[in-house]
Order: sequence, then C-alpha cells, then structure tokens
Amino acid sequence: MVSTADREYKETKKIILKKKNLNPRFQKLKDYISKEFLVDVANICVDVCKTYKRKDNRIQIILKTNKDCEKFINHQYKNGVLNFFDTENNKKIYDEIMTNHKDIIKFPDLKTFIVYSSFEQLAVEELYNSIPSKVIKELKKNDFYDFITDYNQINIKFDSKENFDANYEGSFLLYKMNCCVDFL
Repeated sequence: MVSTADREYKETKKIILKKKNLNPRFQKLKDYISKEFLVDVANICVDVCKTYKRKDNRIQIILKTNKDCEKFINHQYKNGVLNFFDTENNKKIYDEIMTNHKDIIKFPDLKTFIVYSSFEQLAVEELYNSIPSKVIKELKKNDFYDFITDYNQINIKFDSKENFDANYEGSFLLYKMNCCVDFL
C-alpha cells in the first residue's frame, strides 16, 4: 500500500469507517499481532506479488499509525546490507502464520514475505490533498488548524493546535510529514 489509489488503502479506509468488516479469515492473525506487539492492526491483505522473474505470496499488515508501524521497521545495516524490517518481529509473525494461519496463503508452494505499512501516513496525505490549493493559499496561519476539520472525513484527531503552531509553524505540509495524529 503506497498510494491512496491502492485497493488496499480504499479497503482499509472502509474498515476504519466501519463500512466494511475485516475479512474473517484474518481476524485471529490480527488479534495475535495486536496482542503480541501492542499495536492496532487496521487490515491484513494477502495477494501474489509478481516480478519479472517469479511470483511470491505477499502478506500486507496495515497498521493504523506510524508509531505502530515503526515496531516492525528498523532501517539498520547488518553485514553491509540494509535490513529494512525488524527481523525478530518479522520472524515471530512469519512463524505464527506458518504454524497457525497457513490457510490464508494463496499458493503454499510459493515463497511468502510480509510487508508493513501505516494507514495514517496516507490518510493525512489524502486529507491534505482534498483541500483545494487556492483555499490553502487564502487561509491565514491561525485559521488553518480549525479549517482542516471541515475536510477531515476519516476523523483524524490532531494532537494539539499548540504543537501544530509551535513545532510546525502552522504548516500542514510539515505536520503531515511528521504525523502526530490519532483516529477517533
């Protein structure tokens, strides 16, 4: 899930808005991940990722917030190679899937990999992009924080106006790049 146009984003948004339920096949895995890692899993999507050389099962764990997503990403070098995902947490989830949730995998004979993404990052981007640039330019710094609530369809709750003004100079662009939001 890398864009608000992605099927996974649209499906996850519906789940968060309670217009759709999580696929029941994924509920036990969601419960395990939520309890084991103390995170809020918004959705789980399983598909086949095709490259020019091969196909693999891809399991996407979509977490509600950036903070939750950070528990699975570490950006550390090991033996000269960038290790993007936290290998210990990733292994725990992979082992759980292979032991107790193998039925969610579409093609058992293919390799399986897990990716993690944050719904929050794209939701804030969608919110920002829904406001016409002409309107943004006309707003004064003091009006923007209050104004943004009119476009807030998915109930993003901002941490505080004081933080917005003091640390982000009233700039939603800076704010969205360093998300500090929660969902109602």
